[in-house]
Amino acid sequence: QLADWDGSLWNTYTPAWLPGFDYSGVYSSLQSDSAGDLHLAFIGGDISYGKVWYTQKTGDDWSPLVDVSGETGVVNLSMTLDSAGKPHLAYNRHYYDNTLSQYLDKLTYAHFDGAAWQTPEEIADMQYLAPLAITTGPDGYPRLAYLDASGLAYLAKSPSGWGAPVPIPDVGNSEYLYLGWLSPTRLGVTLFAGGAVQQIYADPPYQAWSAPSEIFASRWV
Repeated sequence: QLADWDGSLWNTYTPAWLPGFDYSGVYSSLQSDSAGDLHLAFIGGDISYGKVWYTQKTGDDWSPLVDVSGETGVVNLSMTLDSAGKPHLAYNRHYYDNTLSQYLDKLTYAHFDGAAWQTPEEIADMQYLAPLAITTGPDGYPRLAYLDASGLAYLAKSPSGWGAPVPIPDVGNSEYLYLGWLSPTRLGVTLFAGGAVQQIYADPPYQAWSAPSEIFASRWV
């Protein structure tokens, strides 16, 4: 469901453009750009057939729903907008590889270049159903935080392509992640783990991250 604030009340509704999915919105992201347009990305489908869907609201109207990649098996996602208001997505794709005869969990990246959604890129292995987060830098390229087999990791793209994953110190069992800029050059990861909100940061070139520090430690978050 969606909710709009009319100045005095919240109005909740099921949008007419939403197909009859078995489920939708369990994992979703809603962002507003500088023009005030809303961008919504979410996972929808049946229990084993989740896809990434996207729509944009300008004024009172939502754009037609877009199947971002056609891929199924999507189980988590994060979205950010760059300075031009173009959406960038990171998501966990869980699927069976017939060649390897095993299930894979791939950190996958997709973005809209202003004209069309570009072909998704599988960029790293990650933990199944683990949290992930995405932001963009002043250069417009994506930065990601996610959990791989060893723990929390950072990955960035540049004009030359994707770099190597960089380990981030964490406290284990991270449940939620947020990646963003603490200053024009300092990146920060905020995470929820062990009942406490933690923060970790790094300065250029983002190869060495601070130890986690607790922001809120009531253990009842």
